[in-house]
Amino acid sequence: MSPKPYPIFVVSAQDKPEQIEAGIRLLVRLYLIQHEKMTAKAVVMHINALLSIPKYINDIETRCQYRQLAEHWRRLAWIDC
Repeated sequence: MSPKPYPIFVVSAQDKPEQIEAGIRLLVRLYLIQHEKMTAKAVVMHINALLSIPKYINDIETRCQYRQLAEHWRRLAWIDC
């Protein structure tokens, strides 16, 4: 992959939660096609961005599941070193 990130790999402050979720779905599909460390790290970044939006996810159980999902992708990035 190119060392310069494509727009899908970055999250901006203006992105809406729905756009971030769509980015997560696209990145997961991309990772299934080609296992890349950069893709796994981008998934983690998108999940953390989603969790940082105040009052978007109020259910504590859902927040916990997102945190577990982020940890899973962080480990995938670590394995792909």
